[in-house]
Amino acid sequence: MMIYPDGVRIDLSFDFTKYIDNGEPAVVLLDKHNGSGFLPKLPDPCDKYWYIKPPAPLFFYSSSNNFWWCLNNVAKGMARDELPYVMHILNNVVRAELHD
Repeated sequence: MMIYPDGVRIDLSFDFTKYIDNGEPAVVLLDKHNGSGFLPKLPDPCDKYWYIKPPAPLFFYSSSNNFWWCLNNVAKGMARDELPYVMHILNNVVRAELHD
């Protein structure tokens, strides 16, 4: 409970388990209760959370195939001076495949 000089009261609580159980590395910087059990024991931090997993071969093939197939439509739209169509295909279809 926090009470400010103007009389505003705030009941502040934390749910630490959602930060611990998501698999992301975490480190306790300061525990004012000095090991009294207020914070649960955190697993030792490691960098496996940041490793990049290679895509499955079928996913990579289908994504790259769709990227090149739709990029052809961008060139066709540019040749026909259809700028709204080109921007739609480029921003919504081709860019999504590029991110994948």
